[in-house]
Amino acid sequence: MAFAGGCTPFRRTAVAACVSLSALQPVSDRGSPFKSSARLRVGSSACETLLELLSPDAVVQTGYTDLGRGLVAKKDLAAGTCCLAVDPFNVLLVTDEPLKTGNAYGAAALDDWQLLHGDMPDTLAAYLLSSRGGWFKRLVAWLLYVARHGTGVWKLYVATLPQESEMASLMNFTPEERHELQCPEMQAHAAKERTAIQGLHDSIFSSATGELRSLDLAPSFNDTLWAACMVNSRCFSDNVGREAVSLMVPCCDLANHSMQPNAQFRLSPGGQFNIITTQVGSCK
Repeated sequence: MAFAGGCTPFRRTAVAACVSLSALQPVSDRGSPFKSSARLRVGSSACETLLELLSPDAVVQTGYTDLGRGLVAKKDLAAGTCCLAVDPFNVLLVTDEPLKTGNAYGAAALDDWQLLHGDMPDTLAAYLLSSRGGWFKRLVAWLLYVARHGTGVWKLYVATLPQESEMASLMNFTPEERHELQCPEMQAHAAKERTAIQGLHDSIFSSATGELRSLDLAPSFNDTLWAACMVNSRCFSDNVGREAVSLMVPCCDLANHSMQPNAQFRLSPGGQFNIITTQVGSCK
């Protein structure tokens, strides 16, 4: 699903998720978002603290694998095991098309989040529930808000994320850097993506000119670029009844990507986000 300007965000779907099943084996899903190893090494202890806070009964931990840094099983896991569960009040979730499907689930998720993290400005709450911005824009707005005002697990989670300068999405390449792509088609696509994000910054998120300027979400273009990169590479999607939803879930994005998934993401009717194993594993 594309947003204005032609940049197409990547989302992990519930059926495409996966996790490893053996002790000291990587939890993985499909795809290939860039992650800075230097940044993640610095955030290792913070990631472990996050896991303990988010899911005390989790049977996975962070660790280094053949796929890079990711989630590693603490013990052998059987198929159908919930290895990580995150409660709805720690999830950023929006309904993709509220006018078409209604947004009862998205509204409930927003209420849950505010019960724990406190009321957000009315302007932002109204934007998140509206159809004025697509799911991508609304998640970017929410992430920008928690980056500046987040508490609890979201403050800690944001601190573990890569900085904009550490990302290698096409939108991150400046005009001076695009020659490094060594492909005219890729260079053109990178320019198109960056132009799209610049347009979103100027019209929506900019603290000076944007529709949401009263919220002071993004004093600089790099603020918007960072949030767009995070949503582009770390969000999930699922369907709950008639509603298609998009969401960001702390720590679950640590699951690496694989063409041979061994787990799936699943959003429960009550709003809990789970990583469930789909294969049987044993220690090797």
